[in-house]
Amino acid sequence: MGYANIILKQTENDEEKALRLFFNVIKEFEELEIKSIWKLDLSEENRHYNRTEPSVPKILHDGDEKPLYSDSENIYKIKLSDDTIFLAVKDKDTKYLHIDCDVLVFEKHIDEYLKKCFGEIKWKDFSGEISEIKLM
Repeated sequence: MGYANIILKQTENDEEKALRLFFNVIKEFEELEIKSIWKLDLSEENRHYNRTEPSVPKILHDGDEKPLYSDSENIYKIKLSDDTIFLAVKDKDTKYLHIDCDVLVFEKHIDEYLKKCFGEIKWKDFSGEISEIKLM
């Protein structure tokens, strides 16, 4: 289902209302700004925990099960001007960040989720280096 169909469904197939809603959503999106960025400070101990702790959530990758975020070079927690918080992940083999959409469902529990993946975690304020963030 594409965005047009989603918006039409929200407006009970009223095309005029749908068009207004579309432009309102675009305007809201354009007004969003990055408020804060924190970079996860992953130690070798955190990475070891990720590779060896049996309770770390797993994903299937090319038919093999591996720990979630095991290929991550950097993980950022980003807060927008509307107070939405999400994770952006840079894997070792890519130059761009991708948004971890699974985490959007429970943004208030990001730290607890990452503790399951890495053990005790620490964040560093990264807000001064926003220009380094390149989203895909």
